[in-house]
Formats: sequence, C-alpha cells, structure tokens
Amino acid sequence: MSKKQWGNASWYMFHTLAEKIKPEHPEEIRTLLSYITNICVNLPCPYCSQHARVNITQCRPNMVKTKEDLKRFVWELHNRVNTQLQKPNFTYEECVRKYKFARTLPIINYFKHYMSISRGGIKMMIVTRNKATHVNNLLRYLQSILHKFDQ
Repeated sequence: MSKKQWGNASWYMFHTLAEKIKPEHPEEIRTLLSYITNICVNLPCPYCSQHARVNITQCRPNMVKTKEDLKRFVWELHNRVNTQLQKPNFTYEECVRKYKFARTLPIINYFKHYMSISRGGIKMMIVTRNKATHVNNLLRYLQSILHKFDQ
C-alpha cells in the first residue's frame, strides 16, 4: 500500500464527510472533526502523522462549529499538506465542486479498503494496530450515523 493510495482514500473521505453531513445535524460536526484529526495523527506513516499534528493545530480546529467550518478546515488542512508535498493547491470553490457529487457509502468503503491493508515489518506492528483501532472506531461511528449524510 502506498502513501498515495491511503492518502487519496483519506482525503476523499474527509472531504466527502464534511460535504455530505446534512445541515440539520450540527451536533455531529465536533465528533466528525475529532475522528478526522485522530485518523490524521495515526496515519500509516509516522512522519506524516507528526506533520499532521502541526498542520491541524495551525488550522485552528477549536474554531470549527458548523458544517461550513468543517469543510473549510479540511480544505485548509489538505492545502497545507499539498504545499509541503510541493503539489498544487486548489481553491475552496474547486473543492466544493469536486466533492458535491461524491457518493458517501462508496467513499467510506474505499477508505476502509485502503486503511485495512497491512504494512509489512515488525516495526510497523504498533503503528498498524493503533491505526486499526482508530479506523475501526471511525467506521463504527459512521455506520451508526450514516442516515445523517446525503448519499
């Protein structure tokens, strides 16, 4: 499994969840944010997780209160990572257009597929187990609130 594979799966899911949460469920925003940040700081790549901690803090997660705030948080976080990776940034409008028509359940399943692939080596055992715990917790949570998302 490559960084590109699990990275794309993660970004697609984060953006889709932020875009597709129904406006009548603002009570889920802070919980979704918490799960997103937990996944980011427990990525399959320890180096990436360390950078994610810094980037998350710079994006001011404590200011996220609404669906719009969550969408902008994920967009800003993604652009910070793109800058670090020397990839092009995208505008907020481009982000909204891209994820507006995403299908929630297939995106969640895509994420589940790539995050369940094991990485080899003894050194990765603890990282993999920790990642699996956070991924499984997120997936259980999403299953319980799937009706709160546009499909």
